[in-house]
Amino acid sequence: MRGRPAAALVLIIPVVAVFWQVVNHGFVWDDLVNVQQNRHLNPVTAGGVAAFWREGYESLYIPVTYTAWALQRVAAGSAALRVYHLANLLFHTLNALLVFAIARILVTPSDTGAPAEKRGAPAPDPRSATRPPKARRRGILDPRLAAPALAALVFALHPLQVEPVAWITGLKDVLCGFFSLVALWLYLGRVRQGAQPSGTASGRSAARPRRWWRSAAATAAYVLALLSKPAAVTVPAIAWVVSYLVPGAGRNGRTAVCWIRRHLPPQRYILLLWAALAVPAIVLTKRVQPDSVVDVVPPFATRLFVAADSLAFYIYKVFCPFRLMPDYGRSPQAVAGHLWLHVTWLVPAGLAVTAWFWRRERPWLGVAAAVLALGVLPVSGLVPFGFQDISTVADRYAYFGVLGPALAVACVLGERRSRTARGFGGLLVLGLAALSAGQARHWRDNASLFGYQLRARHASSLAHVNMGMLRYEDGRFQEAIAHYTAALQLDPNDELAFTNLGNALAAQGKAEAAMSAYRRALQLSPDDVKAHNNLGLALAGQRRWHEALGHYSHALRVQPLDYAAHYNLANALAEMGRVREAEAEYGRALRIQPHSTQARNNLAIALAGQGRFAEAAAHFSAALRIEPNDPRTHCNLGTALLRMGRVREAARHYSEALRIEPGYADARQGLGACATGNPSP
Repeated sequence: MRGRPAAALVLIIPVVAVFWQVVNHGFVWDDLVNVQQNRHLNPVTAGGVAAFWREGYESLYIPVTYTAWALQRVAAGSAALRVYHLANLLFHTLNALLVFAIARILVTPSDTGAPAEKRGAPAPDPRSATRPPKARRRGILDPRLAAPALAALVFALHPLQVEPVAWITGLKDVLCGFFSLVALWLYLGRVRQGAQPSGTASGRSAARPRRWWRSAAATAAYVLALLSKPAAVTVPAIAWVVSYLVPGAGRNGRTAVCWIRRHLPPQRYILLLWAALAVPAIVLTKRVQPDSVVDVVPPFATRLFVAADSLAFYIYKVFCPFRLMPDYGRSPQAVAGHLWLHVTWLVPAGLAVTAWFWRRERPWLGVAAAVLALGVLPVSGLVPFGFQDISTVADRYAYFGVLGPALAVACVLGERRSRTARGFGGLLVLGLAALSAGQARHWRDNASLFGYQLRARHASSLAHVNMGMLRYEDGRFQEAIAHYTAALQLDPNDELAFTNLGNALAAQGKAEAAMSAYRRALQLSPDDVKAHNNLGLALAGQRRWHEALGHYSHALRVQPLDYAAHYNLANALAEMGRVREAEAEYGRALRIQPHSTQARNNLAIALAGQGRFAEAAAHFSAALRIEPNDPRTHCNLGTALLRMGRVREAARHYSEALRIEPGYADARQGLGACATGNPSP
């Protein structure tokens, strides 16, 4: 028992040391869409969280992941950014401990199983029963703990794991991995209990009463894994494969099928239940992410080659984890255009053949290869998915699959319990840690990440679009246009690049060119809400109100809860003098984002324009409760109060506006009107 706490520390300290830097990282890539600007999380409400459970969001049904983000935001408030990163690190560290526990089940002989002489080992000397071996007293140096610990560190510190840990959006991979590993650990524990002879004390009295809660807890964990990310559908197959390595539970029959039929019938039904639970997850996933989300769906024969190419890619990156990046550009179209597509399938095929011939001498090889393959199978290219237009392969997709190589390390070190083997294992872990620490630095912010992407692989439309967005935010519009143009040269069908190009052109005052870019985006994606909104804004800038209304209305038909479309539609209606309709749209916008001071201010201005000063003053006051240091809101409230004859209150707000912004001319003029008693500043 003394070795287990020491083993836990040996696992936790390196993982935290390597990945602690990510706690100070910022939002990157899709974190804006999934977390920072997610309408259901800003602010967090019970209805917003319930929406994640009712329907998919951003073409994924992962309600457990979104609920976890909601809880983190509620708990941390303004410090949520650090908590998001801490949560990823926490679950990744727990996953390392779970891999350690799973590896112990596979490589540690049962204390209550068959006698040692029947397993081919000499019987223990009874004289040594009172004195444990020296290695055992030194805890983690005991080979039975060293092998699982090194395997867990290989899993946790492999550079392929950097992306899901350093990227806030990667929580779905880490959280799905956590629940999947919990389910696998509980299932293997039951398999091991079932593999023990029924005549042992453990088999009769201790194991059986606990089997029901192990099965229930494992099934609950598997369901949570499916709701964290649907890639968990392959966990039943992975559990079936890995259980073949449990000591005393897979070598009595010729195949794993014989073993399950003859020796472990109860466990078979757990896996069948899990497989049944995976079916609705698959159906729901295809419902929220149909094949139409992909620009081109290759024929099934091509997809087989693409999937084999993906497996070859992951096998290569497991052994050579260099030049890792967010965009490898290996879309089905790109891969199909190269001759290597007809060759790379030989890599997984050769590994499968080797594993088959060594299935008796080295069964861990086939298990490790199967776990890696099954872990990435849902996103290997056999079934179309959203990110496939950019790349079929990604580091985060291999998160759970890295368990396979880690278990292979555990089995090899379990067989070769020598200091030399453990020394090589330690050097491997040190090398992986150094690579992961360097890789994690690239995920500090968008500029660092996509600057690195362009250095590693310049032909990345994804990186050019994101770098263009950074330049746009900095007001460097010409550089933004250059990046968007480069992105479109690489991918002429990138509607987001066209939309962002239109934004940059509009910021330069090139309205016609901007509208042309927006229209091109809508040709590629007729239901693009952002393109409709931005084209509507460009038309409104030319006072082409009716055309603008048409685009806002189309955006709302596609996404009825889009705040920007309601807000822009309300502004256009107010400019057209249709104040009652504008008031209703502002109200809808505020129901979506109750803390929007823009919508509340514009609604108040529209009401004041109709002489409804009391209602306008109420909305200005509500806006100030949200943003108390806005000088324009203070000035507008002062004007409404002055029109109502409440001069002293009006003067106080004009003075506050001047305190915040001393050169504010309208506030100074209003304060003068208060001094003269003129209600029309």
